[in-house]
Amino acid sequence: LYKEYAKLIYLKKNNPLFSTTNFQIDVAGAIKNIKLNFDGKSAVVLGNFDVVSRYVTPGFSQTGKWYDYMAGDSIVVTNVNSELYFKPGEYHIYLSEKFGNPYGIASEKNEPFSVIVAPNPVSDLCNILINTTTSGFCEITDFTLLGSESGTIYSGKISSRLQIPWTPKAKGIHILKVRIGKQVVIRKLVVQ
Repeated sequence: LYKEYAKLIYLKKNNPLFSTTNFQIDVAGAIKNIKLNFDGKSAVVLGNFDVVSRYVTPGFSQTGKWYDYMAGDSIVVTNVNSELYFKPGEYHIYLSEKFGNPYGIASEKNEPFSVIVAPNPVSDLCNILINTTTSGFCEITDFTLLGSESGTIYSGKISSRLQIPWTPKAKGIHILKVRIGKQVVIRKLVVQ
């Protein structure tokens, strides 16, 4: 939550689009739509504040590549009014030009290796996928949210890629510690 707010504050303080007087706001219903324009640049802020999924008509100012600031991703717009499907509570800040994000995808690349846990949340079986540029001894340990060790999921060798199917034993929030040599990556997993 801290990083999400930090990204928003950074955007507001450092991008002149968010100080513009040229804007349109449609926030009357459950779907919120804010459009900002400044110096040839645009932003479209969209949110579904309903309790059900909804289609959202974005009304982009132009076709082409738009950057999703919060997710660190991008979309290619071919029709400015093509509807987007938003889950309850989903929101996006689309920018017509890429803008630096202090906690964007680049921060993930600072990790010594890649760890993907999917699906997350999980109700039964999940997969732990590890990609690394080195080989060595790998250990995956499960911890409770309070920090007590629940058990070792895997202990053995890895050479570039490893996929471990795993069924968590207890519901709640789990912290997975993946160690290769002296390097560690942590992932949070929600078990329903």
